[in-house]
Amino acid sequence: MIPGKLSKQKGAWERLPTINSSVFNTFQKDIDKVVAEEYHSDFARSLERKCLAQVELEILKAEEVCYRQGALVGIVKHDTDFCILEIIIQNCAIGGNKILNYYCGDLLQIRHMGRSYTLDAFCKLLQIRRFGRKRSMVFAFGDVPEQEIVNALANEETPMGTIGGDFLRKVQTDNIAQYDTAQVYVSHETMFEKCKDMDIDGDCRLSYNGIEMFFVELILFQDAAIDKVYVDLHAESQRQHQHADPSQGMERLEQFSFDMEKAIRFSDYDQFNFPSVRKSAMKVSERFGVRYIYEKYETNKQLLASMIATNKRRIQEKQDKVKNHFLLLLSAMAAVGTLGEIFYVIHEDHFYGAMSYAVALGVIAGMFGIYKLVEWIAKKVYSRIMKKKN
Repeated sequence: MIPGKLSKQKGAWERLPTINSSVFNTFQKDIDKVVAEEYHSDFARSLERKCLAQVELEILKAEEVCYRQGALVGIVKHDTDFCILEIIIQNCAIGGNKILNYYCGDLLQIRHMGRSYTLDAFCKLLQIRRFGRKRSMVFAFGDVPEQEIVNALANEETPMGTIGGDFLRKVQTDNIAQYDTAQVYVSHETMFEKCKDMDIDGDCRLSYNGIEMFFVELILFQDAAIDKVYVDLHAESQRQHQHADPSQGMERLEQFSFDMEKAIRFSDYDQFNFPSVRKSAMKVSERFGVRYIYEKYETNKQLLASMIATNKRRIQEKQDKVKNHFLLLLSAMAAVGTLGEIFYVIHEDHFYGAMSYAVALGVIAGMFGIYKLVEWIAKKVYSRIMKKKN
């Protein structure tokens, strides 16, 4: 599951390829049904799903293809254009931990329409910009050795030694399943669910885990949305350091604030109808590292508040400068009138009157000189302060 955002270009969603797949059609119908039954927000109605392609996953060693695995590629999109690209493997013939190993290391290749792509290149082909962290979900039926589950949580096929520590403890003590029909373990990268033996038709196996996939999608939507604001805010910060128009910057910051509000709504677990499902969603989000997502959210809030304050100050300075120029213009007009009167007095040979005007003019000139000197000193002090901050 690879979160990101679809291009804003008109028709980007409509131009995505689509194929008919009985597996995906069954999954789409069943996940819509289960979400409608267990989640009472309008959020689900803001989602669209497509099956994009049947592809081959390739694993290369020494630049040669050593392993191939068939897969479906689907996508789920929110009406904000945040989306999740989902690579779905129904029956993993080459071993799940091999896929996870190369997926985690960004070494998995996708072969589509006669060409091979990296994950990044494939996302660009579909006009998806990646945001947030990719995750994976593994659903297994029957007996799976403990160490295989540990390796899956660590995303390592052939570790340099036996993996223990936190990954082993998760499997031994941290089963977060709410029912006895399965065991569920989660690391920051992977959720592993092991179900008991049961007779499930091939097309329905994916649907059986639909609700788990849905609340992981919620987490990834939120991760992508917060990460995008994080990236955009830092880009805006650089732009403002280059003395961009503060009024335009203020408009962009208002949009970022709106985006932040939308991002935090993605994981409203109170919308789940049943306490057990709500608890499962919260546990998965905690173990997927939602705390770090919220930390990034808080960083965004602080940076946004700082940038808004800076923009307000710059706008105020700009307005003050306009006011000062206006007052200066009025003063100049008054001075012109005064000079006219002086010339009139001189012309009429009123000596003492002329002297009075001359003294007054000198005082005005002196005060203007003091004002300009203070303004120059203030600019120098502010410039030094900003240099120290940078």
